[in-house]
Amino acid sequence: MLLYTLKRLGGILMTLLLLSLFTFTLSRVVPGGPWAQGAEIPMSEQQVAAFKAKYGLDRPVWEQYLVWLRNALLLDFGRPFTEPERTVTELIIRALP
Repeated sequence: MLLYTLKRLGGILMTLLLLSLFTFTLSRVVPGGPWAQGAEIPMSEQQVAAFKAKYGLDRPVWEQYLVWLRNALLLDFGRPFTEPERTVTELIIRALP
């Protein structure tokens, strides 16, 4: 019974890990971004470099994934661009009934 439970837990963890990899990859391959051509607010190359450094987008992808995974496990989803004085977690909690 213990072996069965451990196998099931391992399967659940593997599924969650694969789902997180899929989600992270999907968020990175979507075209565009705040600095893309035709964005509402054009940014200079220096501004783009500062933006990428601030949010860790200049780091290797594997490092970005590990930071993203750690933040997701801690329920730290960052700050929205529209309301930087709040966190995304606060906005989610506020939207829940």
